[in-house]
Amino acid sequence: MKSALIDTGILSACTQAFVEQNDKLKALIGYDHAYFSVEKAIANKQNFDSNKRAVLVNVLKAQYSKYLGTSFKAEHKALIETLNDPNTFTVTSGQQLHIGIGPVFVLYKIIATIHLCKSLQNQYPDKRFVPLYWMASEDHDIEEIRHTSLFGKTHTWTTQQKGASGRLSVEGIDALYQTLLDTYQLSDQQTHWIKAFKTIYSQSKTLSEATFKCILHVFEHDGLLCLDADQASLKTQAIELFKTDILDQKNEVVFNTTTESLLDLGFSKQLHARAINCFYLQEQSRERIEKTNDGYSTSDQSKHWTASEMTNEIEQHPERFSPNAVLRPLYQECILPNVVYLGGNAEIHYWIQLSGLFKLNKIEAPSLMLRPSIWFCPIKTLDWLDQRQIDPLELIQNSPIDSLKLKLGGVENPLTPLKNQFEALKKEAQNQVTKYSVQGLKELVDLGKQYDKQLQNIEQAIQIEMDKRIDSDLKKLQDLQQKYFNSKAPQERYLSVLEFMLNYSISAILALKESELTPNNAYLFSA
Repeated sequence: MKSALIDTGILSACTQAFVEQNDKLKALIGYDHAYFSVEKAIANKQNFDSNKRAVLVNVLKAQYSKYLGTSFKAEHKALIETLNDPNTFTVTSGQQLHIGIGPVFVLYKIIATIHLCKSLQNQYPDKRFVPLYWMASEDHDIEEIRHTSLFGKTHTWTTQQKGASGRLSVEGIDALYQTLLDTYQLSDQQTHWIKAFKTIYSQSKTLSEATFKCILHVFEHDGLLCLDADQASLKTQAIELFKTDILDQKNEVVFNTTTESLLDLGFSKQLHARAINCFYLQEQSRERIEKTNDGYSTSDQSKHWTASEMTNEIEQHPERFSPNAVLRPLYQECILPNVVYLGGNAEIHYWIQLSGLFKLNKIEAPSLMLRPSIWFCPIKTLDWLDQRQIDPLELIQNSPIDSLKLKLGGVENPLTPLKNQFEALKKEAQNQVTKYSVQGLKELVDLGKQYDKQLQNIEQAIQIEMDKRIDSDLKKLQDLQQKYFNSKAPQERYLSVLEFMLNYSISAILALKESELTPNNAYLFSA
């Protein structure tokens, strides 16, 4: 089942306007901005620096060799090599690192990116499009990522580490998976997946390495590349980007100008920019860089630089600088021959806020596309809704229960039409008795009254039972809405990849891979 995402009511007003190609929004960003056109993005990236391509190829080869060793297959090597071709482009989606890949929408992002590449290949047969998953390995909100949910219970990775998440040691996570094996009664297939992930974590040193391996375990033969961009040779290409942000501090001004214009159009803001949007990155540390009266310092005051020292630090050690959410998309587009970024609701919203920064930093922007959203629920649930003529979209839209109650309560009491028929029959019988002046009219009328009263009693009893069933159905609807169709907490965000695999099995992932998932759409699958 497929419907347009703009009909679900889950999008921000800004993202909705982008999908609808709102004229006011296009006028603000620029009608010819690459955000709105894949063809424009391809034209802009056609002359992507060949040296940058070579660096990207070398980084990918090194990462695949480091993480996979002898398992680094020839098909992956060949795919990486295609990025040296000026007619090969990436289509990218990404996410911060989590335990066991993360929320299930990460799978949806990746699968949709793979499908989109195939679609673009058909549209532009003289080009090649490679799906790439950007591992946001420099985020440092450990509290946000160290939990995973399974069957209603939260399992927590206990660690005191700090700094960029991709650099964290994964020590202890394999024990968490052993706890799952010991706690739950699992099928052979479920046990296989838990053990596979446990093995990956036990044989990995960092969260980046483990995430890389987990993703390739699921998408081994789907032509997907993974990239951890926390690399010195890649950051060398972003030296000017870091200088503009730290030394000139122009990004915040342009960002805020665009944001104020969005607010004037009635949209909200998704992201907040700082005067400096870079962190200083060390082992076990990722601290904001702040301007001081005599230069710069980290937010914890552990490092200080004069202006000339900061310039030298950026030029000599770009690997020590880490972009925040405002700068990360610019860094991404600086190092990738990327023509599409496939993002979620919030991502599309904040990329729109970043539109002016691409021009300021002389970096070509990609086309933006809204990833599809997917809901899974049991086939019995869909059958139950269908019997009551309730479209699941109504529940996703968070329709007032009163409207659903009206629909359920609109069913007529089955005895009512029979009463009406009897009333007509009773009158006709009385007319015939009167017409022929025969005995028994009084007795007939009395009998009709008794029958009327009995019918009324039965009708009321049926209505009471119907109301009970309606109340029961309404409660079930509310439960279904909360469990499967909650627009405030979408299933795809709170359901982990691991729980998805255990609930719906690998066959559900195969079904998604075989489906034609397209941007801007909502899908409902049964399992």
